[in-house]
Amino acid sequence: MPSEKIISQMPGAIRYVNDVLALVDVVQIYDNSSHAEPFTSIAFIDHDELQIQQQPLPDWAKVILVNYW
Repeated sequence: MPSEKIISQMPGAIRYVNDVLALVDVVQIYDNSSHAEPFTSIAFIDHDELQIQQQPLPDWAKVILVNYW
């Protein structure tokens, strides 16, 4: 899939992730945008307790985690 298509769909996908986070007890969030370091763990949520594992967070992650600040 062309990267432009993926980027254009991100706002909608982020909205769905926000909805799902409200339904789960534990979640691990990864950033796979780096070819050198794919699947980098950036945040962990355990029963509404946020643990940041990478600073600075990518902008998209800040949007997803807005309810946990």
